[in-house]
Amino acid sequence: MFAHLPSYQPLNRRHIVQREIVHATLAKGGDGADERRIGGFVTTDKLDQQGERLVQEGLDFEPFLKRGHFNDNHDKATAAIIGEPDSVVLVEKGSKLPNGRVADKRGHYVEGRLYKGTRRADDMWEL
Repeated sequence: MFAHLPSYQPLNRRHIVQREIVHATLAKGGDGADERRIGGFVTTDKLDQQGERLVQEGLDFEPFLKRGHFNDNHDKATAAIIGEPDSVVLVEKGSKLPNGRVADKRGHYVEGRLYKGTRRADDMWEL
């Protein structure tokens, strides 16, 4: 399922997806020569900061995949758009992730790319 992605190094960032705040542990892959691939959990079935648990079944990521994007640090400005998603998959606890680690939780994992040539995306890639 993740065979097309290169090896990953973890990054920790928070992102807005379709105007909903999600916390993502991101991983970046490749040297950035061709495409800047990123991935991370966007939602899990663990208790969130409000003490709520999202039921993973029934979540619809289709609008996010068709029109969504990655924003830098919750900023809603157009200049904060740093990338876009390619896919979202439900990952089971114990599954192997692209970074070689084993998922310690069950949740939805997003894969996408950071744009090139935009300051904030370039800065994010250099972290």
